[in-house]
Formats: sequence, C-alpha cells, structure tokens
Amino acid sequence: MGKSKNSLWLPFFTALLLYSILGHTQVYWPLRVSGNGHFLEDQRGVPFLPVADTGWGIKKLSKEEVAHYLDTRKAQGFNTILVYIQKEIGDPKNPNQEAFDHLKFVSSECLKRGMLMALNTGWFGLNSVTLLPQFKAMGNPELTSYGRYLAKQFQDNPNMFYIQGGDANPEKDGAIPEIKNIVEKIHQGIAEVSPEILHTYHTTEPIEGSGVWSSSSTWFHKDDYIQVHGSQVHVPGRGYEDLYRLPLSDYKLPNPKPHFHLEPGYEEQRFALEVTPYYCRMGALWPLLSGSCAISYGHGSIWNFKKNWKSKLHDKGATHVTYIANWIRNYEWEKLVPDGAHNIIIDGYGTWYNRGNGKERYDYVTVAGASDRSFAVAYVPSRRDITIDLNWFSTAGDTVGLKWYDPTTRETYIAIPGTPFKTSGTKTLQMPMDNSWGDEDWVLIAQVASQ
Repeated sequence: MGKSKNSLWLPFFTALLLYSILGHTQVYWPLRVSGNGHFLEDQRGVPFLPVADTGWGIKKLSKEEVAHYLDTRKAQGFNTILVYIQKEIGDPKNPNQEAFDHLKFVSSECLKRGMLMALNTGWFGLNSVTLLPQFKAMGNPELTSYGRYLAKQFQDNPNMFYIQGGDANPEKDGAIPEIKNIVEKIHQGIAEVSPEILHTYHTTEPIEGSGVWSSSSTWFHKDDYIQVHGSQVHVPGRGYEDLYRLPLSDYKLPNPKPHFHLEPGYEEQRFALEVTPYYCRMGALWPLLSGSCAISYGHGSIWNFKKNWKSKLHDKGATHVTYIANWIRNYEWEKLVPDGAHNIIIDGYGTWYNRGNGKERYDYVTVAGASDRSFAVAYVPSRRDITIDLNWFSTAGDTVGLKWYDPTTRETYIAIPGTPFKTSGTKTLQMPMDNSWGDEDWVLIAQVASQ
C-alpha cells in the first residue's frame, strides 16, 4: 500500500522542527580563534561552542552505523566528534589508505551535518596502540611528509580540527624537545596543505594515579603551532577538581589561547569512582564556567563502540550534558569571564581544590559573569546557602532577576522569591531541594532586566 502525501512530508517537517528547536545555523568553516583568545568562532566571527562526544574509535563502524551515530548526536545537540588515529593506519611512512578513506568518509558526513571533526594525528599514549615509537624513529622530513599526507586526505573538508599527542605529556613520554619536535614537524606538514586548521594537544597525568592533571599550556603556550590548549580530566575521585583549575589557569595567561577540555569522566566507566550523570554534568559545567571554550562528554561503551553502543546513546549523562549545552546557547556565552576572585558569589562558594584528609570534596562553586555585567551563571554542585553581591550588576542596570536552573532538565526554572532585585547590596540564597534526578546540584542565573 502506498504512502499518503502527508506521510511523505513527515521526515522533512521533522527535520525542520529539529533544526528550529536546536537553532542550528550554517557554520562558515574553518574555525578560528576569537580576537580575545578565549573562544572559537567561524569565518564570519560567529562564536562556535564545541559540544563534543568522544567517538574516538568510530573507525570500527560501518558507513550506515556512522550515519546513525552522527544523526543521533546531531539531533541531541552535539556538534563535535573526537576521533583518534592508532596502529590501524600501519606505518606512518606508508599509511594504510583504506583506513584513511574511511576517516575521510566520517569527516564528510560530519561536514554534511555542520559538525566539527576533531581528529587526532596519531596517538602517543596507550602502549598497545601507540604510534609514538614510529614517530620517534622518523626523521624530520618524514614527519613533515606524514603531516602533509594527513592534511591532503581532508583538504576538501574545512570542518577539521587536529589533536596532537594523545594520553601523553612531553615530560612523561620522552625528552621534551623530542616530543615537541614531532608535534611541530607534523603540524608543519599539515600547515603546508591546510594552514588555517587549528591544532591542540591532548595531555594526561604526569604520574599515573597522581590525581594531578596537565594542560598543554605547560609545554606549548609560546609555540604558534598549538593554537588551542587541551587537557583531559576523566577520573572522579582522582583530581577531578582540575576540571576547573586548568581552564582557569590558562584563561589568566598572557596572550591567552582557548582551552578545550577534551575528556571529562566517561559515563558508566569506573576508575576511582563510577561516572554517574552527576559527574557528567560537573564535567560540562565546571570547565565551561572556568574559561573552557567547549563542553565535552564521553561514555564508557561509546568511545570505543562496544557491542551495546547503540543502546547507550540516550543515557542520562548525555541527555543532561546536551540539556546544558542547549540551555547555555540561549545566552551570549562568549561574553562569560570566569570569576575566580569571588566578586559575584561572595560567600558559600566552597573550598578551592578541596582535598582534606586525602579525600576530594566536590563543593566548589564555579562562577562566570558577562564582560558587560548583564548576566552571570554559577554552578553549585552541592546544597548550601550562597550570597550574591548584587552591586556587581549595577553598571548594567537597576534590577537583576535571579532564578535556579535544574541542569537535569530541558527548561525547569525556579524564580527566587522577590525577584527582580535592585542592583545594590547583597542577597543570601537558599538552594532548592534535590533536582529531578535526585542530586543536589543546581545552576544559579542572574540576569539584568532590559532597560
């Protein structure tokens, strides 16, 4: 029996509705660094907030599975996919063209959907799959030739972003000059073909299990071949506070570069603690309100595409992270400046880097305010009273509205009784009871009323 005319139009209207809801607009690739060095933007100067999923092992998927994965992530609100290159490419001096043809397909599919493909240039860490020994054995001309070859595979796709390194710090995995030279020479080859494509570097713990993580700024801040700083902090219970420490530290550097937090905790994966949706929300909001230019997410069954990966695409951590991403897009998020000096939330902000008695306590409130003081956002990870200085908003207007946002929902807000308030004096606020997921974390939004 044939389909009705109305049913034939249904897919079109469904797609149009999703486009309208998520506010997707055309991206003018490639991305570039903003003038103030703190976020990414397209070639028109339109800010671009990467909302990244760690699809590192997407090479394992068929073309049909790639399309299903990307369609799902796009509909949820993700716009960036992280992908790695490991031993499957064979010898970097004579790469496996079939492997690169599949990666090129993934990049093209991302481009069709307006998504950024953040591609690792060859993984340095994880001994069983690392390419670092091969890179170390290559001379400078060979490294540059590999970079040139890599870029030529994707030169027709401007939606690229390159991740150098991978689970590796120069001081841990080799002599610093040696590792930096490999990175520079691969970049040099890529830049000969695609000079506008941005590069970052993927770090790890200096000492495994130490709970002290690193940003690429430690080694590459003065090097122009790394334009965006990168980090990973993916183990709750082992230095998870570095989610806010690293981007805030990079934000304060002279001649700043954007900080891209590449890997938070992987949902359902367990190291020191199991990564619950709570830690996924923390992995999004702590970095974002501390100066990170991106929101990232990962799942223990998806990053390497285990057999059950399709059933995990809608797990609650992913849902909450995309709620947060789609919520923050309602604001001029690119104006946010992290308030590490506690000028906005002046009491109840918790303890910075709280590791008393060897146990991490996740009570620190990250806060960011707009550069024009028109609004501010605070992530409060656990219940307590907080005090806000309303005077901070006085140059932007006479009154400021205050409300709580539940980050486990699409749009659940609770207005503070008495709002709006005059932009003078201080106000102590009591947090709501548990959010819809049964956790204590909420987001405070303060917004100056239109004049």
